[in-house]
Amino acid sequence: MMTKRKAQVFYVILMVSLGLVFCLLDTAEAKDAIRIGVVHNYTDLSGKSIKEGAILAKENINEEGGIFVKKYGEKLPVELFFANSAGKAQTASSAVEKLCAIDKVDFLVGGNVTEVTLAQQEMAMDYKKIFLSSGAAGVQLWQNVEKNYKRYKYYFKFECLDSLQLGVGMVGIGVETAKAIAKQLDIPLKDVKIAIIAEHAEWAEPVVKMAKDTFKKNGIEIVYTARPSRTATDLTTELIEATRKGSKMIWACFSWEAGYALVKQIYDLNLALISTGYNSVAQDTAGFWKATSGKGIYATSWTFATPRIALTPKTIPFYDAHVKRWGHPPLTYRGNVQYNNMCILKAAIEKAGTLDAEKIIPALENIKYVGVMGINKVDPKTHNSVAGKGYLPNIGIQWVEGGKQEVIYPDYLKSAEIVLPPALLKLKK
Repeated sequence: MMTKRKAQVFYVILMVSLGLVFCLLDTAEAKDAIRIGVVHNYTDLSGKSIKEGAILAKENINEEGGIFVKKYGEKLPVELFFANSAGKAQTASSAVEKLCAIDKVDFLVGGNVTEVTLAQQEMAMDYKKIFLSSGAAGVQLWQNVEKNYKRYKYYFKFECLDSLQLGVGMVGIGVETAKAIAKQLDIPLKDVKIAIIAEHAEWAEPVVKMAKDTFKKNGIEIVYTARPSRTATDLTTELIEATRKGSKMIWACFSWEAGYALVKQIYDLNLALISTGYNSVAQDTAGFWKATSGKGIYATSWTFATPRIALTPKTIPFYDAHVKRWGHPPLTYRGNVQYNNMCILKAAIEKAGTLDAEKIIPALENIKYVGVMGINKVDPKTHNSVAGKGYLPNIGIQWVEGGKQEVIYPDYLKSAEIVLPPALLKLKK
């Protein structure tokens, strides 16, 4: 039979034991930082842009004390972990697995090029990690969410726009360029013959189809089409053939370095051509002019990395902060996309009050965030970005004398009219 004294001792031991258990549980639940994995290609311009955007966002968030997580009752700092996709699907998949299995990240961001990001998406879904991609435009990414929500619900694409959404801008810029040629050469639009030179890549297929359909609808004749590699360093054959067939405009679609060859060879060969559409390297407000030795003059392109204009109250402050931190503006649109994604993730975590992915997903699905480039929102059924005026705009720029970018599309953002190269203007009769 237990004496009163023994009962008291037992009670004390029980309370101490329970206290230790709860203390250990608290320790197990404790979190000292939010770990975010960044997947990007270490060697290309887009990858560098993603890294710079991620670091700038992390530094800004941490300067404000971090991200408040109600579950822990405090702000937690952000820690970044990087992995190299090397621009290849197999390497990208391994990079994501390394971030999830070894670095134990809570969330994933980054990614560029559809074929590569699809591989990253699969691995992220295996680990049930929320993944906000930064550059891939393929519709397959959001179609996966639509077809199998239970598996792919962790994937979000707030930016960039998908191929079809981007295509509206890329092709729209092409139509406006063709109209500018007709007006300045004083010829009918039907006499503005054009060529399509677009990279052979999965994401580009629906854009090229849209371009062909739209130009035909507008009575603009396509006399030549070529689909070289996005890493091509010599497009002389394609450009000479386009000129021989009477082209006055190259509607381009390049997400990689082939864009350098395009503009430099038009200049070196003194061809009566203007390039338009999409040239990824022409977005580089910091390095394009220098990289082409000024030969990129008159190049026009769709962009999501704008000159210093106030699309939202956050655009110019971000632009200036990027210049202050890195000594140059965002190299490509992936830089501002990456920065924005980190800020959107912060807002969703704070709304959900937890790091539990299942509870953050509804917050991301319902968020309407004023970002750097516009209003960010996704379709809750597909997790694809919402585009158009009032949300994310398609923007066209042109490089002009003195290494300056002017906005030439759409009309409500326009800072200048399209300028034709002298060689093309000489065709005016």
